[in-house]
Order: sequence, then C-alpha cells, then structure tokens
Amino acid sequence: MNKTLKYVIYIVIFALIFVAAFFAYGYLSENYMSEDRNGGVEKEKDNSANDSKEDGSDKELGTQNNSQESEAEPAPDFTVFDSDGNEVSLSDNIGKPVIINFWASWCSPCKTELPYFNSAYEEYKDDIEFMMINLTDGLSETTEKVKDFISENEYSFSVYYDTESSAASAYETMYIPLTVFINDKGEVEDSHVGMMSEAALYNYIDQLLGIAE
Repeated sequence: MNKTLKYVIYIVIFALIFVAAFFAYGYLSENYMSEDRNGGVEKEKDNSANDSKEDGSDKELGTQNNSQESEAEPAPDFTVFDSDGNEVSLSDNIGKPVIINFWASWCSPCKTELPYFNSAYEEYKDDIEFMMINLTDGLSETTEKVKDFISENEYSFSVYYDTESSAASAYETMYIPLTVFINDKGEVEDSHVGMMSEAALYNYIDQLLGIAE
C-alpha cells in the first residue's frame, strides 16, 4: 500500500471519528440539558408544594381562629413603645377588649385598611383599646418616618412602635397586616391575616363586644 493511499485512509478514519464524536457530544449534551431542565421543574414543583402547604397551614390556622367553637387562649404579652418613648405592655390594657393591628407604612394593604381602623377607633375608643403596632425595624421603617405618615394622614389612633420586635415575636408575625382580637379576659378570640374590609372589621368588633346577631 503506497503512502498516498495510507494517507487517504487515515484522513477518512479521522473524519469518521470526528463525526462520531460530534454526534455523541450532541446526544449527551441534549440528555444532560433535559435532565437539568427536569430537575429544575421538580425543584419548582417542590417549592410550589411547600408554598401550598404553607398557605394551607395559614388558612387552616385562620379557620381555627375564626371558629367560634375553638377555645380561647391567653394572649401572649409584649412590650412596645408609645410616641413619647414610654414602655407599654399588652397586659397594661387587659380589662377591656383589645384590638392589635400589626402594620407598616410601606405595606399597601395595611395603608388601605388603616382608615377603617381610624373610624372604628373614633367610634369605639371608650370600649376597646386599639393597639396599632408599627413594625419599626429602624431601616425601612423608622419612628420619624411613621410619625410623619400618621400626621400627613391625620390618623387619631395611638401608634406603638415595636422597635425590639417584642410584639412581632410574641405573635409570630410573618405576614402583615395581621389583626388580633382579644377579649376583656386577655384571651385571643380571633385573628385575621391580610387586609380586611371595613364591614369585616366592624363584624369582628360586634363579636368582640358580644353584640353580633
């Protein structure tokens, strides 16, 4: 076999190896990407399942709290600060019903329902203690910022600043707005996660005062 023929054969063999390697690489890459995409979908599904489980837990908790048949539990105590920097505890107000509302000025749903609370405060401030608790973290929410917000909107209810997260920790506040309704015995009668309508708020108040139909 002459050198020219050998050279041609080597070129053909090399070309075949190159073509085979090219197709093999494409096949393996496609399978790898497919597995990677499938893995990502599975992770998203897992996260969705966890989110659904968490949402279900919240809804289940809300259902349990909103059930009139559930037994009332003692309200966890906490200490916050008024506009003058004085300490105020929940236990200071036990003796008449208390409505606790956790909110922040950057929270749109909170801002939507605050006028309802202000109206309710004006009407029931002699019968119910309203504790409008601001989640004052010192960064996105500061005492000065909140005071300006209250002044601009001409709200008359008292604001309490949870600068040490005492109240938020006591009620495991993960979502706001959160409203907790406490009877005159210091027991949690009900709670509501998320924004509520004015009608819903007054319905809760009627139940708290024992004047619901």
